[in-house]
Amino acid sequence: MPEVQDAIESRRFERQDISIEVVVSMKGCAPMTINTGNISVGGVFLLSDGRDMPKLGEEIAVTLPEFVGSHNPVSMRAVVRHSSAEGVSIEFLGVLE
Repeated sequence: MPEVQDAIESRRFERQDISIEVVVSMKGCAPMTINTGNISVGGVFLLSDGRDMPKLGEEIAVTLPEFVGSHNPVSMRAVVRHSSAEGVSIEFLGVLE
């Protein structure tokens, strides 16, 4: 399994196994609340819980309830980078204004 080990070692940001509720907004769909499996500075893993999830390559908005150093929700532009039966890996692209 060298390719799995290489992928783990090549991650740019350390992930924290934290379960929080985030709000995901996709074009043409009502916003939905989804639980996270883990989160890092660079992105988040969203647990599918059997529901339809954003597709690979799709750009979405993810609103985090309280961001580090802020007492206000923060909305991030994001893109789906990986998809599996368990959920989707999201990469943050920047803060939505």
